[in-house]
Amino acid sequence: MQRILEDYKIYYQTRAKRYLYHPHFQRLAQAEQNLSDAMASCEDLNHPPTGFQELAQATGIAQALDMASYKAQFYSSIDENLLADGYQELFDYIQEQTHSIAPMELMGIHAEKEQVINLKFGEDQLHRIHFLKILSKLEEIEIYENAKASSRYESELHELAKTLKKDILDSLEWERIEARKYYPEFNFNWNILWEKRHRKHISLPDLVLEKRIQQLKNLQ
Repeated sequence: MQRILEDYKIYYQTRAKRYLYHPHFQRLAQAEQNLSDAMASCEDLNHPPTGFQELAQATGIAQALDMASYKAQFYSSIDENLLADGYQELFDYIQEQTHSIAPMELMGIHAEKEQVINLKFGEDQLHRIHFLKILSKLEEIEIYENAKASSRYESELHELAKTLKKDILDSLEWERIEARKYYPEFNFNWNILWEKRHRKHISLPDLVLEKRIQQLKNLQ
C-alpha cells in the first residue's frame, strides 16, 4: 500500500510540472502544484488530505479559465473576433461564477457555453463557404451577359446566364433550408464577408468582391 501511495505522489508531482513554465496556463500550474503539495502530505490513501477533492476540482476550473483566456488571445491575434469575443465572455463568466456555483455544475455550464460558441462559429462560416461555392458561377454570368457575339449566339449566352442565376438561387434556397435545421433564423448576409475573419480567406480585390456581392443582392 505504501508503494501505491508513493506512486500517487510521483504522479501528482509530474502533473504539477506539466504546465509549470507555460506562460498561458499559470492558473492551472498553481492549482496542480497545490494538489501535488496536498498529496505529498498524505500518509494513508484511506485518509486523503483535507480538502483534496476541492483542490482536484479547482484544477478543472483553472484549466477552463486558462484555456478560455488563451483561446481569446489567440483568436484575437488572427482576427477571428467572433471566436475571440466568445471565449472572452466564457472566461469572464467562469471567473465571476467560480465562488457561487459548485465546481461540477460550473464545468457543465462551461461545456454548454463552449458548444454555443462553436454553433455561432459554424453559422458564421456558412456565408463565406457558400459564397466561394458560387463565385465561379457569378463570374460566368458576367462573361455571358457582356459577351459580344452575333444575335443568335448572344441569345444563347443570355439563356446560359439565366440558367446559372436560377442554379444559384436554387442552391442558396436549399442551403438556407438545410442551415435552418440547425440555425432556425439563418439568412445569408453577404455584407459579413467584409469582416476580417472572412476577408482574409477571399483572394479578390475589394472592387471585385464588392461587384460580386452586389451581383448576389441583385439576384435575390
